Amino acid sequence: MQAPQSEAEAAEPEGVGARVQAQAEGPTEAGISLTKTASPSRVSKVGQVITYRFVATNTGALDLTNVAISDELEGLSELSCDQSGAATLAPEQALRCSATLTVTQEVLDFGDIDNFATVFGEYDIEGQGDYVGANAAAHVSVVQQSSIGLKATVAPSGKADRGDRLRYAATATNTGNVTLTSARITSNLQALDLTCQPAARTTLAPGASMSCSGVYRVSRADASRGRVSATLTARAEQPYGDPGDSSDDVTNSRTLRVAVTKPASSSHENSDAASSGASGSDLADSGSPQGSLLVGLFGAVLTAFGIGLIRRGRRR
Repeated sequence: MQAPQSEAEAAEPEGVGARVQAQAEGPTEAGISLTKTASPSRVSKVGQVITYRFVATNTGALDLTNVAISDELEGLSELSCDQSGAATLAPEQALRCSATLTVTQEVLDFGDIDNFATVFGEYDIEGQGDYVGANAAAHVSVVQQSSIGLKATVAPSGKADRGDRLRYAATATNTGNVTLTSARITSNLQALDLTCQPAARTTLAPGASMSCSGVYRVSRADASRGRVSATLTARAEQPYGDPGDSSDDVTNSRTLRVAVTKPASSSHENSDAASSGASGSDLADSGSPQGSLLVGLFGAVLTAFGIGLIRRGRRR
């Protein structure tokens, strides 16, 4: 026998009870996802602005409350979101935020930017509270350009003599976009003592320069060689380079050559050798009339000289 229905049960449309039961027995999982993007994804200059965008989506079947996105990237602006304060997200609803980062010299020196953002949201099931969370990363490539320029001069640049003083000047400039450390200018001439401003092994920001100068006195060895050859080299450490390994240094070199007058004795000897060579050639050329005459005279002189020696020997 069927039990009598109440007025409420009698008034309920067919199928509603089944629908209510399905809702009660439906999924109770909570979930959230997060995406993070950066634009542009490649930077190379101080002052460029990177815009980060964050999207947190309720991927579960329960409402989420106090949803908040955080990012601890140094220098990042405060997040601006489409919901102010603690956000509430129904299933499939999203929270969208954005923030910016202005590229500084420190950012360029550090290199590529990789970091995580995090989102958390709270939910409640029959009075029992809990939370869900997610994180997402974004990558920005930092283009580092390490280079150093060098300009060098010597005066006088024409021909020099032994004892002359040659004045060298050189300027090294950071022509890249990252900070260079331990910058210095060196020379292959041990007797060339360079004085620099700022002092050697200084730090050069992009566009900054250091200048060095020194005096070199032309030596006897330089005169014998007939030249002074000076190679000036600018050298510096790149960001995060190994101070004990010069192979990763950034360098630039210039070679300056000055002609030097050779000693007079050297020129005289060369002249004598040339004259002697010419005379020998003339004497050997006995096929000509002049050669025959010279050979005859030379023989007569030798004969007379020999006779004189014999007579002196007999007198003794």
